[in-house]
Amino acid sequence: MQESDIEQQMLYQSFAEQQDDLEDKQVMVSSLTDMNEGQDESIQINFDRELFSQLEEDIVILQRKNIYLTDQLKERDNQISLLKERLQKQIFVNETHHVAEVQLKQQIEELKSKITELHYQMSMNQTQIQTIPKINLDFSWANHIERDHSHDGLSECYDRFKYTKRLVPIQVKQHRQIQHSPYFEQLSDRKQITQRKRLNNQ
Repeated sequence: MQESDIEQQMLYQSFAEQQDDLEDKQVMVSSLTDMNEGQDESIQINFDRELFSQLEEDIVILQRKNIYLTDQLKERDNQISLLKERLQKQIFVNETHHVAEVQLKQQIEELKSKITELHYQMSMNQTQIQTIPKINLDFSWANHIERDHSHDGLSECYDRFKYTKRLVPIQVKQHRQIQHSPYFEQLSDRKQITQRKRLNNQ
């Protein structure tokens, strides 16, 4: 045999051996695959069980959280409703205070206008009082005439002095007629002097 044939035969033999080895390996792979599939099923079942139990625990925890959050939401809703009521009351109080403030301001303005008007009237009255001439309240002349025509005035004056200063009582001579009174004589003398002055002036 030639060397080329020998080499070719060796190549075929090597290929056949490799082919057999490949088939053996394929058989081993298939068997291993079957084994792995069974193991994977058991592992998957165990994993699913663990996952299911974990999911149940998570669901319970989430339900508890949901209940807690629901209670919190209810409490917040109650607080919001209370705050709304307080806000409405505060708004009503503020509006009432605003109305009262406006009314007070109006009353203050009215009082200011009234006070201004009163000041004006007082100033006008003051000017009117200043323009009125002073009245002569000296009535000594009337008292003098009364004393001239009656001695009763002297008696009254003496009585007043007697009670206040404890004077010694005196007697006043009563005249029956006014013409005999010395005061009447003084008055007649003054009239005559006045008439003489008028005649001299003429």
